[in-house]
Amino acid sequence: MVKRLFAALSVFATLSALAATYKVEMDKPGCVYRCGETATFTVTVLDTANLCSDAAKQEVTLDNFGPKAIAKETVEIAKGSKFSVSGTLDSPGFLRLTLPRTKSEAFVFGAAFEPEKIKKGSPSPADFDEFWAEAKKKLAAEVPLDLRMDFVAERSTDKFDFYRISFATFGRRVYGFLSVPKDKPKGPFSVRIGVNAAGFGNWTNDMQGSPDAICAQFAVYDWPMDWKWKEKRLQKKYDSLNDACKSKYSCGYASSGITESREEYFYYPVILGIDRAVDWIASSFPVEEASFSYQGTSQGGGFGFYLCGLNHRFTRAAFYVPAITDTMGYLAGRESGWPKIVENNSSTPERRAAAEKWAPYFDGANFASRIKCPVRVAVGFSDTTCPPCAVYAAYNEIKVEDKAIVHGIGMTHSCFGKFYEELGRWATARLRADGGHAWRNPILDGWYADPQIRLYGDTYWIFPTYSHGYNDQLFLDVFSSKDLATWTKHPKALDAKDVKWARRCMWAPDAHEKDGKYYLFFSANDTYPVDDSRTGTVVRAFGDMKYGGIGVAVADKPEGPYRDLIGKPLIDQFWNGAQPIDQYVFKYKGEWYMIYGGWGRCNLVKLAPDFKSLLPLDDKGTIWRDMTPTDYVEGSVMFERRGKWYFMYSSGVWTLDSYCVNYSVGDSPFGPFEFKGRVLSSQRPLATGAGHHSVLNIPGTDEWYICYHRRPIPSLSPNHRVTCLDRMYFDEKGEIKPVVMTK
Repeated sequence: MVKRLFAALSVFATLSALAATYKVEMDKPGCVYRCGETATFTVTVLDTANLCSDAAKQEVTLDNFGPKAIAKETVEIAKGSKFSVSGTLDSPGFLRLTLPRTKSEAFVFGAAFEPEKIKKGSPSPADFDEFWAEAKKKLAAEVPLDLRMDFVAERSTDKFDFYRISFATFGRRVYGFLSVPKDKPKGPFSVRIGVNAAGFGNWTNDMQGSPDAICAQFAVYDWPMDWKWKEKRLQKKYDSLNDACKSKYSCGYASSGITESREEYFYYPVILGIDRAVDWIASSFPVEEASFSYQGTSQGGGFGFYLCGLNHRFTRAAFYVPAITDTMGYLAGRESGWPKIVENNSSTPERRAAAEKWAPYFDGANFASRIKCPVRVAVGFSDTTCPPCAVYAAYNEIKVEDKAIVHGIGMTHSCFGKFYEELGRWATARLRADGGHAWRNPILDGWYADPQIRLYGDTYWIFPTYSHGYNDQLFLDVFSSKDLATWTKHPKALDAKDVKWARRCMWAPDAHEKDGKYYLFFSANDTYPVDDSRTGTVVRAFGDMKYGGIGVAVADKPEGPYRDLIGKPLIDQFWNGAQPIDQYVFKYKGEWYMIYGGWGRCNLVKLAPDFKSLLPLDDKGTIWRDMTPTDYVEGSVMFERRGKWYFMYSSGVWTLDSYCVNYSVGDSPFGPFEFKGRVLSSQRPLATGAGHHSVLNIPGTDEWYICYHRRPIPSLSPNHRVTCLDRMYFDEKGEIKPVVMTK
């Protein structure tokens, strides 16, 4: 769905620890730059009470999330002081700004340079696939499963049964929790698998059950998980494990054993043991094979790469700030991902050489290319535990088309709650048995066209045209959904009786949230021009049956009811030959613009902040700017992606097969635009007349959808149009791939 998923869209972040706080602002939204482009970090010191040093002048540095110094400056550090640091990278990677330490931690802030081009530190070993295939085969042949499954009454409810489970693997056991819904007739059930993050605490010792899904959570340690871990003093077992590893291998558990052999590395038996546990779950319960998901954070995110690369039962996976990625990143002159396996085994040349030989077999980046299911990844731009360059190196190796990454601007190793919420909802959404997306097209019941799709908070909204005869189009319905699959109708959110100038043809709504209010732009009355030889424009008298144009309505809620904002159309004339219909409103550099027009002509205008009037576009007083691109007819859409502006629109005749969607690309919404070609068109025998669309980008990601109408085959009327939703993909050049309609 996305390529860059839920990115933090603000251009600044406030970083704080105890009393010391910095605010960092970037000169580019999204903090993503092209190689060679200068990135400027502007820092405001909000407090100094908890700084390690009280010196008036202190050092700040820029590096490449590695040993390469980019800039070093001495700046004034005082409450309220402000300074800027600039730098660039000539090759793909991340810049890291390091600020003066507080008594608790260092502060860093990251910016990306063409991160989608970051490559892993070393190639996969030639026998990588053979090694893991043989390991799985050997485990199955030599070590009985030896399942132990103990019912836990204390954690069970009337909705699900809760169990402790464990399985044998090489030299030890793997432990976990399992919950199974009690209402068996509701099956088959979706499956949710996870592996704990590193360290020790509540997050490594508990799991919540579900009445609707089979859930399993695994630990990497060789003793049972227990929510009473404090009472049972399990912290001592964890400390003893690390102490034993340090005594034997001179490093913590996550790096231990790699100097001896692949098979002695700590994670080797754990990976294989959990992999066989996944197989057991899949074969032992009534599972919905199309909804088999994985989620994990840090160490658990790294295990996501492992398990999804080895076990193709998974149908969706979300990895949050994943560890154990790009283990050889230091070879590319940057930091490797946690636990820095090679770096932590460098006490002697022999140990380092052995670690370098075996570490690639456990690099999440090498498992990534073996993953077959859709994936979402959350990366922290300020994460010093699992550096963003290491995360991106693994993400870029994922070969599936349906992948996306969300950018945590200013995010450290503590993943934003919003990412857990949104990516988690996506990962656990129930899919169809054929492996398709959760919804079925058409997504709305009834004849609806010209859909505008929006995401407000955690709810999706569609604002369509009621596709019937012109004189019947006297209202606009609204639809809402939490999952894109099940839609609730909110009838007559805007009614012609509440718009005194609207008599027919209420078309093509476009909705926006601003300052806590919801605005609905729409067109009405199917305005026609009357030539005026003196001005070349048309001035309508109020009450003329052909008087109309583009109006604005406002409401307190997305579902309405909406009321007319102005009492007349915002635009009621033909300017540059453009019929005032099919408006699309967007924001650029903090100001609101609208692109609109039918009859083969298109204008750009600037909106006043209150949406009640138009403002000049330039110092010359230009109000209407002709933007008509190649083969334009109607249905404008304008959006930005990775520094490029995409101008999409409908071409052809709306009642015929020729109706389609084309697009052009430019460096700004003001153009110039280069025509690129067709994106969506009739696809017999499924449907014809596909067009008049909108697009949805999941915030902070590169996951895009196209919401459009099409005419099913057979069709008895031009107005028999239905609203559909499909994925929209971009190629490596940033060009939109032709959209494939789905059922």
